[in-house]
Amino acid sequence: MGAGVGAGEATGAWVGAVRAVGDGAAVGVGEAVGEGAAVVPVAGAGRLLHPAASTSRATRQIPRFRAITLSAYEYHPAVPLQLDRYPDITYDVSAPQVDDLEELRLLRKWEAAIGYRIFAALRWGQIGDGHISARDPILTDHFWVLGYGIRFGDATVDNLTLVGPDGQGVAGPLENGVNFAAYHIHWPILAARPELVSAAHTHTPYGTPWSANVEPFRAISQESCAFVFDQSLYGGENLEVHEVAGGEAIAGAMGASRVCILRNHGLLTGGRSPGEAVGWFVAAERVAEVHVKAPAAKAVSEEAAKEVEASLRTADNGWRMFQWLARDLVPDPSVVLG
Repeated sequence: MGAGVGAGEATGAWVGAVRAVGDGAAVGVGEAVGEGAAVVPVAGAGRLLHPAASTSRATRQIPRFRAITLSAYEYHPAVPLQLDRYPDITYDVSAPQVDDLEELRLLRKWEAAIGYRIFAALRWGQIGDGHISARDPILTDHFWVLGYGIRFGDATVDNLTLVGPDGQGVAGPLENGVNFAAYHIHWPILAARPELVSAAHTHTPYGTPWSANVEPFRAISQESCAFVFDQSLYGGENLEVHEVAGGEAIAGAMGASRVCILRNHGLLTGGRSPGEAVGWFVAAERVAEVHVKAPAAKAVSEEAAKEVEASLRTADNGWRMFQWLARDLVPDPSVVLG
């Protein structure tokens, strides 16, 4: 693969724009993480992101977060969000608009926890592979992710860890450190895409094998048409994303697209909410399944694909797919409230 970042042209075999980054592409340089940071000793301090991580990355909590968020960190029944039930699904239902930032934080954490349980119900992430992030609406350069070592099926709003821009754990479970792979991938994407609230990635039965072909999706099914004009390819061979520079390369390849096919690694999606990111991820996995099972499929015309895209790529369709998945796979949403 070459080192440049460019746009692929439609060749008749597929439709849509694709951005690719070759192995060895220099898309940003990772900065030193955690050097010189003031550390406040708390329970769990001194734990590392990973046994191989630098000792400068010890987790810690900062007074600023605790002062701003102490009342919002734990779920409280007085919060006027009905998170013990799902909203009704109608043709015109849309994602909720929440103005109160503490309520919005809780909603995002709730969707992320439900998302992890959806992945678990689909038997994804059983060996700890994957992560769903949720940007914090108050500390906007921080994001929430499931505490390291916690089973996806046990996700709750209380066992998500808040990760700062330096890779440090700020709140939530800190005993096992921070999921360093989640930090290296998600932080650069959320930093590069201010409109995104969440990214989702895990290794799946069809997304991973399809990614080994290093080819984009084609318009060979109805669901495929939601992605063929809005997808990207990351061509790097760094399957172990062990530094921020690797995540920056992925973010550069992803561009403004909603799904990125990571070479030999699997799928990654972005969304304006954790629910949206999860909804699009599951849809992309099903598109990958069609591609794997029908390798000689004939794509529909670009005109036909655009007609289908117009109905599937609506503003809230990813969030609506998340609602259907949640009802089927996590019938009682109160389980994530602790």
